[in-house]
Amino acid sequence: MKTNVGEIFYKVTGFMTPKFRREICSDFGKELFDKYHNTGELPSEKDIENFLKKFLTEDEFKKVTVTMDDNVAIDFLAKNTSIPFETCKKIVQEGSAAAVGRSSDNNKFVFLLRKEFGMKLPEYLMNYILSGFSAHEMQHLMRNLKSFHGKWNDFIYKYFPKYAHKHDNRAGDYCKMSANIQNQAISKMHDDGNLTKDKMREISTNVIRENLLPDCDTINYYFLKTLKQTIKNNEIYSYEAGGNVETYALRKLKEDGYVSKEFSIQEFTANCYKELWKAIRKQMVLEKINNIKRFFGLKPKDYRIERPHSCPAPSDLCK
Repeated sequence: MKTNVGEIFYKVTGFMTPKFRREICSDFGKELFDKYHNTGELPSEKDIENFLKKFLTEDEFKKVTVTMDDNVAIDFLAKNTSIPFETCKKIVQEGSAAAVGRSSDNNKFVFLLRKEFGMKLPEYLMNYILSGFSAHEMQHLMRNLKSFHGKWNDFIYKYFPKYAHKHDNRAGDYCKMSANIQNQAISKMHDDGNLTKDKMREISTNVIRENLLPDCDTINYYFLKTLKQTIKNNEIYSYEAGGNVETYALRKLKEDGYVSKEFSIQEFTANCYKELWKAIRKQMVLEKINNIKRFFGLKPKDYRIERPHSCPAPSDLCK
């Protein structure tokens, strides 16, 4: 990895820029794939821990539990969050090859690396999956531990816990809206398969407008602003990190005759998120215009479209 501005900034300040996080996590995933390619072995907890030790302080490293045991991750979530045990179990067992969980006080994390998916997969495919998702989840973890966002959260939880938990209660409904928009938009784009950017944008716009709240232009605007920042600085960079690893691995697997096509699901998902981000940005402008219209006593335009019955809107955000 060549020295760049992000690396210099990190060495001087201790903060990682999003692009630097993406770069080191991509390199980590590629190194994992190369290390275990055609060896008959797979990435382990030790690989994750060794990488973390390169960038985390001793105190930061102590915050992270690295495991390959689903039960350890389930117990961590059950003990350190308000999520019911059975829901924790479902989240972990139905999750992806790697995952990062965070405690309610933002002080502890679990990094789960999974080798069991309820099916027997060839080792070359398991290595491909684990390497890509390890890079993806590592970006999430580094954002929480080494970005300004993560340090700021630590500060708030440590010195203003009442404000932090009050904010968390409000954020719960935002999270539901955020999950609805992300899950619906990305799922629809995946279902449609080979899409143009215009079609991706159209799907994203429709999903956003299905989830807008009535007569809440200010709430809608700030919710979309938060979602835009989360997608840009977190999801896009994580899927790009994982996608870079998958593309790299697929090229080698194709050379060895294991696969015939090079198609990275994470890279495709990153592109889906980019179009969702652009649609959110455009809708924010329209919500801002509505706010200005209300200020001058003019009638705002209602951009909402009919919401699927399976996705009820949070009812108390405007109160």
